[in-house]
Amino acid sequence: MDITTIRSLLLTQLRTAAGEIGTIVAENETFNAKNRAHWNRFTFTPIETSVETTGATPWTRIGGFATISIFEPKGTGVDSLYARAETVKSLFKASTVLGAEPDFVHVEKSWSEGTIEEDVWTQVQVLVRCYAFVQAI
Repeated sequence: MDITTIRSLLLTQLRTAAGEIGTIVAENETFNAKNRAHWNRFTFTPIETSVETTGATPWTRIGGFATISIFEPKGTGVDSLYARAETVKSLFKASTVLGAEPDFVHVEKSWSEGTIEEDVWTQVQVLVRCYAFVQAI
């Protein structure tokens, strides 16, 4: 398990809802929003790595944050924006486990933060805190 695998598992989970929430653009992907269509940006940020021990075997805990920025054209209201945020949060409920052995990602929690007004967009962010364990050698 590494950061790339964690990111991939989270992004794959998010893309299962593309039909409901619209276009999903990951960090460093080129995208040109057209016709005032709503869209979403996925960003993964690795955070602390620590060693956890239970018994004789130490495990490395790798933490991360996924940020899903949900964009709606400014002036179109926030109902759709909030509905899409709820859909994203439902994909990342606390205790959700993504992946298959040996690569599991555990979702600790997800929440949304207030709306942000920009020149042509209104956005809300959904944050997902997750972690994975790798046996330390």
